[in-house]
Amino acid sequence: MILNIRFAEIVIIFKDKEVILEFGNFVASGRLKYLYPIIISVLILWNCDNPVKINDFNEDEAAYAFPAWSPDGEWIAIRWIGDPAIVPWNLCLIRPDGSDLRKFPNSENFGRIVDINWSPDSEWLAFTTLGWNVYKVKANGDSLTQLTFTGDSPSCSWSYSDSIIAYYRMHSNNDSTGIWIMNKYGQNKSLISRHASHFDFSLGDSLFYEISIGPDSAKMVFFFIPDSTERIIYKWKRHDPYITYYYPDVSPDGKTIAFAIDDYIRTISANGDNIKTLTAHRGVYPCWSPNGQQIVYCAYSSDPYGGVIRIMNADGSNNRILTDCSELAYPDSL
Repeated sequence: MILNIRFAEIVIIFKDKEVILEFGNFVASGRLKYLYPIIISVLILWNCDNPVKINDFNEDEAAYAFPAWSPDGEWIAIRWIGDPAIVPWNLCLIRPDGSDLRKFPNSENFGRIVDINWSPDSEWLAFTTLGWNVYKVKANGDSLTQLTFTGDSPSCSWSYSDSIIAYYRMHSNNDSTGIWIMNKYGQNKSLISRHASHFDFSLGDSLFYEISIGPDSAKMVFFFIPDSTERIIYKWKRHDPYITYYYPDVSPDGKTIAFAIDDYIRTISANGDNIKTLTAHRGVYPCWSPNGQQIVYCAYSSDPYGGVIRIMNADGSNNRILTDCSELAYPDSL
């Protein structure tokens, strides 16, 4: 396996195949702290002398899809990373009962979408693309609006108050790297936490995020934006007992956080205790239902179109397939 590092992306040559990962974040020592996977699931700690793979993957399995449940409960949006030569769009909608799978209107004009997030009234979606900027669009596909223009933003989250959109920047200028906020019109941009990542809004304009506090440790924080106060809920060390806490989604009542912890869906209380494992198989991108009673996520799959969207109760029971991503590969069916 050969790694080539380019700005805002990591290229892995694996068995003569080039695989592009979304982005990495470098710490002061020059080591690559983490990756957000777009094609495969792999985490690598990297320095010039010794690449160390710490989160292994099966080359025949991948998770290509990212679900986002609308706050009104009507739709689950799915960002699907497929072959653009087959399908020139990668955003669709499905009902929570698995019916009415459809292409998101006009999504062929959006570019390759990376991250998606609904507005609290379900009237808009915010999203990022492989151009690394934040956009918003109405739920009917109209009024596409670009909100950032720096080309370094792979993820975003819309506040419950509808007044703030948070987004991550990974800039070549290290002082600009971290979580930024802006209003929903793309104005009043400001950096709120340098080098923080893996974030999601909770109630009351409170933003959950993770931030490194050492070479092998990090803390989880709720940051209350109106008065800039920080509440630490959990400090963790790599391998004690888990390695990665990725893709957080805070429950609607703010009491529980769902993660992909070492590639299994697990929850932790907002007090920083009571970690529970919900899945027996690997999965990523958990997302709560608006009533907090269910979680939808993407399970790994060996299907060439990658990934299965599954849904389960909040305690992990009644785990079942919502849709197989191979259904998204045939545009005539949508």
